[in-house]
Amino acid sequence: MDSSRTSPRAGSAASRAGTQSALDLAIELVRPGGTIGSVGVPNGVDRVDLYRLFRHNIALRAGVAPARYLEPLLAEALAGQLDPSPVLSAGMSLDHVATAYRAMDARQAIKVAVRP
Repeated sequence: MDSSRTSPRAGSAASRAGTQSALDLAIELVRPGGTIGSVGVPNGVDRVDLYRLFRHNIALRAGVAPARYLEPLLAEALAGQLDPSPVLSAGMSLDHVATAYRAMDARQAIKVAVRP
């Protein structure tokens, strides 16, 4: 039986929040033989159910987000060709950058636009 057609679970899942609950949810949602992609720095992840991953042949791919794509995107945003606002949850001045980092660490902001 082809489990990709009968399983209510996803073939792949992305854990982008970097939290324990996000990783646990991704493991719960992916079907046997699936893949979990985790991007960014984990925040408070202190356990991974390796036995479940092994038992269900689930691949876990993780690493930092590559920044090589940012330069072309920045150029497009500065030229007015790209609207970055959908990924920015807050904006602060450069004087308040420490507050911005605290807000992201506390999960009160996803991404903060820093203005001069």
